[in-house]
Amino acid sequence: MSADGSVIVGSSDTAEGQRAYIWTKETGMLVLDDTMMDIQSSARAVSADGTVVVGSTGGTADRRAFRWTNETGMTRIGTGELDKDCAALGVSDDGTTIVGRVDFKAFRWNEAQGIALMAPEESSVAFDASNDGTIIVGGMGPVFSKRKAVRWNKSGAAQDVYSNPDSLRSTALDISPEGKVIVGAIDRHTAYMQRHDEDLTILGGLNRDDADFVSDVAKGSGLGGTIIVGSSTGYDGHRAVRWLLSE
Repeated sequence: MSADGSVIVGSSDTAEGQRAYIWTKETGMLVLDDTMMDIQSSARAVSADGTVVVGSTGGTADRRAFRWTNETGMTRIGTGELDKDCAALGVSDDGTTIVGRVDFKAFRWNEAQGIALMAPEESSVAFDASNDGTIIVGGMGPVFSKRKAVRWNKSGAAQDVYSNPDSLRSTALDISPEGKVIVGAIDRHTAYMQRHDEDLTILGGLNRDDADFVSDVAKGSGLGGTIIVGSSTGYDGHRAVRWLLSE
């Protein structure tokens, strides 16, 4: 969603297959112009002003990252490394930096510098970027075990967001525009929030004490980390939730 909530992007099933869409109050839901003629496409993120949309086209094993604007339509980003199976998963608020994964490697891309792999020697994925693209968050390590939530700085150096030898998996899914609040999940079922230079905060979930509890995941934050959104699974099933915190 754009910063003011006026533009929403995602994917929808159509007669031609799954297609990326953009929605505004004025236009309703519009399928993004797919000049690459792939049957499947999915929009994963949009810039703060709603003008740049990113996502992927193609099937499970041959996806390609795309960037869309009203002026250019849908275009593939990058060359070389991004000609492999890849997906754009996030975009900076200013629309200049795109992040995601190529094969099992996190990448950062901008038009001036092209693609940079964040962890060339390790399995990794990038999910979001700060306003100007200088800080990127995601996960690093094996896909199904011991992946740890990390943040990469402007130079590409990685810093653990959460590192616990007893934890099997953690990931960072969203970072606030100014780069000071990170949210995500630990061991696939415990939502957390971390403000810059502060200890990580575990967020409560629905029916956490219930035997049917499965998971909490924090996926987005706003207003300096005072509002966090995500999902929680408990006695009542899988539900969209928001957490309201003090500054």
